[in-house]
Amino acid sequence: MQVVRTETGNCNETMFRKGWNVTEFTGQYAQVRLVDNKSANWAHINFDDLQGDIICPHNLNENN
Repeated sequence: MQVVRTETGNCNETMFRKGWNVTEFTGQYAQVRLVDNKSANWAHINFDDLQGDIICPHNLNENN
């Protein structure tokens, strides 16, 4: 797996729109991976409104 884009949140509950231009990857499979690297006792991820020409093949697993 090759990481081609990263983004970091603002560490609060207010959501802000983030975006990437990914037209160079048109026609390719991609994964969106959300990672919470916080080491404190309490942490979580807020994520909403993924937009695009999205197809979710049922035969993919974490190794693909």
